[in-house]
Amino acid sequence: MSAKKLRSVDFRSRQSWERNSDYLVSSAGDTDHHVRIEIKRDSYDFQSYGTAEIFDTMAAEWHPAVSIPYPLVAVTRVAPGQGHERSVAIVGVGQALTDAAKALFAEDEASLLDRVCELLRTVP
Repeated sequence: MSAKKLRSVDFRSRQSWERNSDYLVSSAGDTDHHVRIEIKRDSYDFQSYGTAEIFDTMAAEWHPAVSIPYPLVAVTRVAPGQGHERSVAIVGVGQALTDAAKALFAEDEASLLDRVCELLRTVP
């Protein structure tokens, strides 16, 4: 199984940073799947999320495949050493996207893509 990134963009929307990426995932039998990944980190943690969807060419619509719940995408500011490894403050009104934030987006994107690929391996 291989995945080719078609597009990826990071952008600011009101009080959050978002990453949208599109992939073409090739699975067994030379079947290609269009995968869309969306990750949002908001200054209000409960509005943060990560999702991956697969495009159904027959129905011409997107279907949810996997997700990351908001507590795992959240930007909670927790002191290091208190059991929260993803405690990087990355979203605030007027803040630029930091290198630490970009690294977390990349980590979540890779996790979602891996889970989609694992799901597609189970589809006959």
